[in-house]
Amino acid sequence: MDKEGFRTLVDRFILGTITPAEKQQFLSLIEVPPYREELESILKEAMVTDRYDMSLDPQYTEIFIQKLNGEINSAPHQRSFSIHYTNIFKRTWFRIAAAVLMVFCAAAYFYYQGNKKQNNVAIAPPASATPVNDALPGGDKAILTLADGSVITLDNANNGELAKQGGVEVMKLANGQLSYVVKSTPAVTNTEVTYNTLETPRGGQYQILLPDGTKVWLNAISSIRFPTVFTGPERDVSVTGEAYFEVAHDKSKPFKVKTRETEIEVLGTNFNVNAYEDEQSIKTTLIEGSVKVSRLLTPSAAASAEEGRVSRVLVPGQQADQNLNIKQNIDVQQVIAWKNGLFKFDRATIQEVTRQLSRWYNVDIIYEKEIPDIKFAGEMQRSLNLSEVLEILEKMGVTFKIEGKKLLIKSTK
Repeated sequence: MDKEGFRTLVDRFILGTITPAEKQQFLSLIEVPPYREELESILKEAMVTDRYDMSLDPQYTEIFIQKLNGEINSAPHQRSFSIHYTNIFKRTWFRIAAAVLMVFCAAAYFYYQGNKKQNNVAIAPPASATPVNDALPGGDKAILTLADGSVITLDNANNGELAKQGGVEVMKLANGQLSYVVKSTPAVTNTEVTYNTLETPRGGQYQILLPDGTKVWLNAISSIRFPTVFTGPERDVSVTGEAYFEVAHDKSKPFKVKTRETEIEVLGTNFNVNAYEDEQSIKTTLIEGSVKVSRLLTPSAAASAEEGRVSRVLVPGQQADQNLNIKQNIDVQQVIAWKNGLFKFDRATIQEVTRQLSRWYNVDIIYEKEIPDIKFAGEMQRSLNLSEVLEILEKMGVTFKIEGKKLLIKSTK
């Protein structure tokens, strides 16, 4: 890669617009001395010219800096490196400092991995081992219930064909994916429609490829009920919890998603629906395309509903609740962060944060005192152990304690 291409990668990395593939390329390049030297030159130049003049939320700044310091100092054979964050968010070159820290983190990581490989030493505990006073992150876990009532625990099943239902094969693929393959035979059209249900537990997630080619991601404590083949004029499914849809386009057969209070109709689009019962509202967030969100009303309620309030059409970046109230300019990356393996908070309350932790780490939340009135902001990997997440959150003034399957919120500073 030439210097101009590398400078573009640096720009995207610092400004937060880099793609996962580009990020991997960037982290690989900075292992090479010429690129490391070029990066140092770019950062020095930027500090003088204020090239990346951006401000960040102070809460996010503190969390981010503390996390980076922890990663650097925990790596073996690395000298202690720390940055004091007092008033740092007032400086226009904060992102430059963050980028420098990320470079140190990457160098420490690559050195650590190389050292492990060279000495052939098994450092990490087995994935199945649960640390003392800690909780492992969730993973690809789900239960599939077939039309005849048969139950298949997918995390224990082998990859390959799981069942045949009429002219449909149910296949378990690698990396937490389930696929329904429709045979191109006349028998499929005449087969009576049967329904399956895919359900994730606390600490679980799963992906499914529906018979029409629609892709669905299920978050923890979620479910989807769907026909094994779409034979009617519409493609109807029902969901609980949270799911992300990439709907296969078929103008002749509208795709409909039902929750306990809403119905979402699409032709071909990407959207997220959050219908957890412990959340204050059901939220439908449109990522691409167009959807129509409708309230599921009783006949009497529908008759008395205001004109034009029974359904609303969303455009990308909008979010509707079950009462069809619309929010504009939603941060869609925050909404679908769970699908991308992240926790992403923006002025989130402690209740909003701990509900996500409870679902993903399979722990019960207990408040020992009053609920702290604190807002959280920042981004973390969902692959972290619970203790690592809590270590970051405690910088904001809340004390946590893990006791078995319980997460205690103890006090505020």
